Amino acid sequence: MTIAGSCDERAKFYACTEYTPDAIAALGGEAEMRTPQRCAGAWSTARCPTDGSIGSCASGAGFTHFYADPLVPDKAKQAKEGCAATNGRWVAP
Repeated sequence: MTIAGSCDERAKFYACTEYTPDAIAALGGEAEMRTPQRCAGAWSTARCPTDGSIGSCASGAGFTHFYADPLVPDKAKQAKEGCAATNGRWVAP
């Protein structure tokens, strides 16, 4: 899968999402993705970091990588359940 950009929201949501070119186009283009309404973190053309990832959710739009949250001990379980609820495929680190 080709990834064209990512939104790093680890500081706020303990997650980082990678988007395919088609997903970026469907969401309004790269300029739109750089807005706080689409990305509440740092937009980049680089992939998300995998260090510290507790798992990822793969979908047709790309991947969302999840990271440990000190306030949510069962973050991996919650992320995995959320992934299944959106018809994503959970990928363990």
